[in-house]
Amino acid sequence: MALEREQESGKKNDVIEMDMLPNEIINICLAELTARDLLHMEMINHRLRELVLKNNNLWKDKVKVRWGMQANNSLLEASADLAGGWKNLYAQKHVSEKKNKPWVVPSNPEIEAILELVRGDSSRDRVGSPISLSPTSSVMSEMAPARGLKRGLTVVLLLDGSSSVTREDFDAMKSFTRKLIDNLRERRPDSAVGLIQFNQSPRTIIPICHISEDIPERVDKMQQLMGSTDIAAPIKTAHELLTEDGNFGGDAVVLLLSDGQTSTSELEASQREARSAAELMGVRLFAFGVGRDVDEMGLNRIAASTRIECEQLLDGTIIPERPGGAYLTLRRMERSML
Repeated sequence: MALEREQESGKKNDVIEMDMLPNEIINICLAELTARDLLHMEMINHRLRELVLKNNNLWKDKVKVRWGMQANNSLLEASADLAGGWKNLYAQKHVSEKKNKPWVVPSNPEIEAILELVRGDSSRDRVGSPISLSPTSSVMSEMAPARGLKRGLTVVLLLDGSSSVTREDFDAMKSFTRKLIDNLRERRPDSAVGLIQFNQSPRTIIPICHISEDIPERVDKMQQLMGSTDIAAPIKTAHELLTEDGNFGGDAVVLLLSDGQTSTSELEASQREARSAAELMGVRLFAFGVGRDVDEMGLNRIAASTRIECEQLLDGTIIPERPGGAYLTLRRMERSML
């Protein structure tokens, strides 16, 4: 009994001694702990709880160490802002990872960051932030564009309907498409969308048009085409639709949702088509990996084709750098499971 009292007294003294340390020293100690240990530290006393809760850099490091090498790492800063802090982002990513295992799926703050990135209306500096081509007035943002008026944002979605894409993958593409359309209708009512499904050839499901209430229903009813894959053709078709669109006058975004499974020659053709659209119309292309075996390197190369470096013409004119798009993960199998 006396021994137990001594042990209990020793524990209290340990806590008291740690509590006497300055915050700077305690924060150094906290940085060496795991996320689970940090949660336990919160329960010791109010001071430690405040230190753990308010040390944003501490949780930022934990997020970067655990998920910093994944494809969506360029969105972590924005995702943390939208989540209300790095600790909240860590918690939401942990829950999402556990719920969706063995699939890698973005957490809710990451989805919001992706939607914000596509809209191009954030002041945060990160991958894919667009150069503003035509600022939208407050009047235009509150009304649907009338005939002859230029829109601020046009988004064309390219959905891979080939046989290498499973039904669950295709459903994930449709779910993201609906979420994007609903988000644009709420946040960018002056925008327009177009939808192309492709296998070995592209099929225009929804021509570029203002976002009407029936579009989500049309997305729901879309059936998967099956067949082989040609990614270059739908990118070319998207470029043609944008060229023919009489109301286009602002930011153009193409979203490619695919597993990227195609031949080397078609991959190179896809890069050429993407770069052509970027050079001629300032198109940003975001490639989203969806599938069991995603060719992330190939999709990243396609997206990178729309990033144009600053260059100076012979007459001295300087063409500014266009950040272009990026590769992001929407739904893919963990590599350890392949």
